Amino acid sequence: MEDPVPDHSTLSRFRSELTRNKGKEKLLLAFNRQEETFAR
Repeated sequence: MEDPVPDHSTLSRFRSELTRNKGKEKLLLAFNRQEETFAR
């Protein structure tokens, strides 16, 4: 667990990219698919 913690600007750019590319919706769909798979 020696990995450096991302700084504010890194997280901000990541969040902006997710929003711009509709990544939030895609990520949520992927999580939901996995949850459905493992919930059976």
